[in-house]
This record gives sequence, C-alpha cells and structure tokens, in this order.
Amino acid sequence: MYHVTPVERLDTILKEGLIPSRRPTFVADTDTRPVYLATSQRVALAVASAFVEETGQPSYKVAVLRVEVPPNVELYPDPDYPSIPPVSYMSNKPIPAENITLIGYVQWHRLGPWKWQEQFIEVAPKSETIVNWDKEHSLSELQALCREQELSASGDKKTLIRRLLKLT
Repeated sequence: MYHVTPVERLDTILKEGLIPSRRPTFVADTDTRPVYLATSQRVALAVASAFVEETGQPSYKVAVLRVEVPPNVELYPDPDYPSIPPVSYMSNKPIPAENITLIGYVQWHRLGPWKWQEQFIEVAPKSETIVNWDKEHSLSELQALCREQELSASGDKKTLIRRLLKLT
C-alpha cells in the first residue's frame, strides 16, 4: 500500500507512524481524519494531485511512502473513490512507523489550471530497490501491479520490477 503526505509532516510520520486523528490534510479541516492508503503509487499520486490543485501553490512537494499494513489494522474502501476492486482504502487505526518506508518525493510545478509537471525523485538506490521488490513480491503480484498500472505484464520478476519503477 502507498501513502502520500506533504513533506512538512514526513519527520513526524517516520517517528510516530500514521495516526488518524493527526493525519495531515492538504486542505484546512478540523475533523478527525482517517489514514488514507492506495493500492499503487500511481493511485496515491492521482488522489494527492487533486489536493495539490486545491492549494493554489505554483509548486508543491510530497513524500511517497510504502506502507505495510499490520494484521490488526482494518481497512475499508474509501467511499470517495469507489471502484471494484477498491484502489483506495481508509483506516481509523494508527500504523506504526516501523511499517512505513520513504521511497521518494514528487515535486509538482504548475503549468496552468489542472496542468502540472510532475517529477519523481527516488530515495533508495535503484539496485537496492530492485532487490527489495524482488524479495517482497511474487511474480503474480508483480504481474497484477503491472496490469493495474496498465503496463505489460509479460516477463520475469526483474523485468516487471524495472517496468513498474520506470527504469526501462
């Protein structure tokens, strides 16, 4: 699962985890907010881009986090993004910091109304990222991720990982 957050909140999240009542919002909000998680990095960024548009800022930087959901944390589909199968989930339970990994940053630069230039900046060295993905995902999981992102699902694990990470 993936989570995108403003960089200002990154240090707190990496120390304390994702805490629903303290979840950062891109738009001022006084309600207690759940933790939002997406099934892919692409979905997380698509959801975040709507919030970025509402900020009205000419440039915006967010952190992209990979989240391993603990077994005791219940997820339910996000009603704002209905789909079958769901692509966005919510949780009212905290997710510990040890289950969260920073994988990169996205910098958006406004080109016009609803037009942005997006740049992904990877944190982990590419070779380390490939090894981690190879350990963490089966071939069938990688094929499903490729199909979900409308990429070709043919090839061995390393080929699919490179395709998913946009290294090819």
